Amino acid sequence: MKKHIMIIVITVLFISIGLSGCTQRKNTKVLTDEDYIIGTWINHTLIGQDVKTVIYVFSSDKTYEISGKFQDLDQKTNGTWEFSNNKLIFYSKDQEQICDYVYSNNYNTLTITDPQNRIMEITKQ
Repeated sequence: MKKHIMIIVITVLFISIGLSGCTQRKNTKVLTDEDYIIGTWINHTLIGQDVKTVIYVFSSDKTYEISGKFQDLDQKTNGTWEFSNNKLIFYSKDQEQICDYVYSNNYNTLTITDPQNRIMEITKQ
């Protein structure tokens, strides 16, 4: 009888230890390029003696605003954006600009290459 009780106790102990390692599956969302782009990004470029600062703001409603100041002139453009076929597409007024893009630095740096092969590297703020 003592043997049976001991076997039952050991079995229950092993089951308890085995189940203690189980965790509930978290309801986590896999982030996409669209999730990572949302927010404010900045670029500082030295041109001669002037620093040109450009700020990109990408919103979750797929609108964007790009603003900057260079040689005391404020510049601003806005529109909508989307990802399609591994391209970042900007729409503003009657224009469409299809760009290549690469995330780096753990999604904190975004390099955008426009159709004229101009490269803009922006950093998430």
